[in-house]
Formats: sequence, C-alpha cells, structure tokens
Amino acid sequence: MNPLRGEAPLVVGDATYTLVLDVNAYCAVEAVLDRDTDSIAAAAVAQAGGNGVNLNLWRGMLWGALQQRHPCSMSDAGDIFGAAGVVAVKRALMQAMQMSFGLREAEDGDQSNPPMTGAAGTG
Repeated sequence: MNPLRGEAPLVVGDATYTLVLDVNAYCAVEAVLDRDTDSIAAAAVAQAGGNGVNLNLWRGMLWGALQQRHPCSMSDAGDIFGAAGVVAVKRALMQAMQMSFGLREAEDGDQSNPPMTGAAGTG
C-alpha cells in the first residue's frame, strides 16, 4: 500500500481492500456520477463531516477506488460498502482522496518539492 499514490486500506471483516484514487479512478467516477472531480471532491468533503450522506456519491467513489486492485461491479461495491459501513467507507475514501491530492505532504510540512516562487527566468 502506497499512501503517497492515493492508496488507503478499507478493512471489512477479515478482508482488506486497497482503495486507489488515481487519475483513472477519478475519470471512472466522473463518468458514472456525471460530475467533474472538483464537484465530487467538494461534495465528499462537505459530507465527510456528517453533513448528509449521498450514498450514490460514496458508492461511486468506492467503486472507482476499488477498480485498480479489486475490479468489481457497482453492485459488488455496494455490497462491500454495506459490509464496511458508512463511517469506515467515508474515512478510507477521505484518506485516499487527501493523499491523491497531495494534502498529506502539505499538512506535514514536507517541502521536498516546494512550489516555485519569484520570477521565472531563462538564466
């Protein structure tokens, strides 16, 4: 499992699923939800704190995050969702989403690849 690549574990009973939110996952989720990644992420962040639960959003995100390591149907993702529970699914997907957007490094003060500042020049 590589959290720096948007991977997070989802433990369901004796099984551990590796959720991956990479470019391919986001594109797949965009297609099934007919929303862009910005609106998906904004809705997930708003709901992560307990502000309602759009099951279609979370099931779609879970389905997309499962595809790389655990390809399955949307119905199978719903079954995994039901077995894991809303809280566990939200937590795992939010962890994967934060890592995929590089938010962990910013929070930890990692400056190994800091943004460039000042004027750009050619030398």
